[in-house]
Amino acid sequence: MSNISVVDPSGLGNAAGADSTSASEFQQAIQASDPNAVGETILTPNAIGGGELPSGYSVLTFDMANGNWTGTITLPKQAKDQDAVIIRSEAGYAASVAADNVENADKANLTVVTGTNLLFVYNEESQKWYRVPMAGHTKVMTASQAADGLASISSDTLVLITDRDNPILANLPEKSDYNISFFSAANTVTGILAPNGIVSDSSNTMWVQDKQSYVPYVEIAEGLYQFWYNDGSWTDKNPPAALTPNDLKGGELPSGHSTVTFNLSDGNWVRDITLPQSPSDGDRVVISSGATMTAYIDTANVDTTGGPLELRAGQSHTLVYDASIQKWALQAQQPLIQVPIVLSPDAGSTASYEMTVASEVVLPATAPNWTVLTITSSASADGRIVDGVAYGLNKRDPIIVKPNESYSFEFHDGMWNLRNYAAHELTAAQATANLEPPTAPVTVITISDGDWLPEMKLPDSAGAGDKIIIKSTAAQSTTITGNMHADVQVQPTPPRLPTRPGVEPPPPPPPVNPIGEQLDSVVLDGGDIVTFTWDGYGSYWRTNHYGSA
Repeated sequence: MSNISVVDPSGLGNAAGADSTSASEFQQAIQASDPNAVGETILTPNAIGGGELPSGYSVLTFDMANGNWTGTITLPKQAKDQDAVIIRSEAGYAASVAADNVENADKANLTVVTGTNLLFVYNEESQKWYRVPMAGHTKVMTASQAADGLASISSDTLVLITDRDNPILANLPEKSDYNISFFSAANTVTGILAPNGIVSDSSNTMWVQDKQSYVPYVEIAEGLYQFWYNDGSWTDKNPPAALTPNDLKGGELPSGHSTVTFNLSDGNWVRDITLPQSPSDGDRVVISSGATMTAYIDTANVDTTGGPLELRAGQSHTLVYDASIQKWALQAQQPLIQVPIVLSPDAGSTASYEMTVASEVVLPATAPNWTVLTITSSASADGRIVDGVAYGLNKRDPIIVKPNESYSFEFHDGMWNLRNYAAHELTAAQATANLEPPTAPVTVITISDGDWLPEMKLPDSAGAGDKIIIKSTAAQSTTITGNMHADVQVQPTPPRLPTRPGVEPPPPPPPVNPIGEQLDSVVLDGGDIVTFTWDGYGSYWRTNHYGSA
């Protein structure tokens, strides 16, 4: 087994407040005391004074917890081929991995949240780190750790194999309640063998002396291989799976299933979704969303053009893997049922419509002045309200209507104006660090100690008059950035003065709409509540919160 050193001095407090020790200084100190201090090590933020990880280890495990946490992690800058970094967190705060030396940073999730493991392997050819897809695994082990530890795992586990620690055969335990997978970065082949055999289309057989018989085994080269224990034996084929972001601790869909159903909802949402990396011909993925926030499906391996595929509230996408072209094929989508609203011709009347199934309600192009229309939803999924004319100052197309929500509109001056509407409430994790354009007139985001982000960026567009309200109870501050200006008191337009009879007075001056000072950022401390309002004339956010309270 490789040399393992554990560095975790106690009593230093949070890394942010500990004596600062750079990664290079820490590395020099370690090597000065032990020139052969390579192999495997376990570090913490308090041990190195932050998140700049030192070089020189074949496997570096970085553990975080409350009181021993850092917001930004930088991977080692002088790594060797197949060096590995495992990041584990039990802290109540999210952290992020710097993307500058990660080769698949544009597709990989680099956010570290509570209860997750992230695995990076260094590629000498590209001179960058590769973020290994976790595919739902919550624990990472090296091959040497797995030699004696697979029988006692308590969660789905990923085993890392490199040339430094590459077994000729890896033995699965006799049985297990958990998924065990292997990711190989090695240049040689490893055989996976189980006491009860492996059910696989790609298995070979080998003579096992203890059994006095030929036993199936699977050879693995570079890449990810998954195995499940089912009906007394191991298999690399798993039945259909119904999963959510909370199940996977992210959006990386696992391979090995004939069908994966992935459902998003508020409180159970992820922004970026990655399709299975090792699919078989005919494998199917169905991804649907009832969440307020938009999600994005990576299309790098999809037979389509353009960027990521948007997944909005009420939408569903089905993809089927075609082995002949080695790509996922996007199936035709069933649109929401469109329901045009027909109103009574009586002026000043009221009307209502109840959405009993998820549908797309179309407001009339015209109506008698002062007509009030109320739309409610008793559907089990999200619907939408669309319109051929503007929603007054709240022009937005569409409005997302969630189950049990209600919206009221009043028609006058040739347009529908929102009167009553529902606020969409999000946690910090649901909102993410880069906020999406609002899908409701008011969006309320709550930040807490167990759901905290160091920074949040306001969206670049919204409906005129839209409000984003951010409130915090967290002990640490959050910095809000975006295109925003200080709010300014608007002076009312002077009234038109009376003139002599028969002479029309001059027209009033145009409305005053001054732009306040542009703000680089707003700091939100615990107990603060800040409101940002989208100015439809200037296309920026207005706020009266100019710093920390």
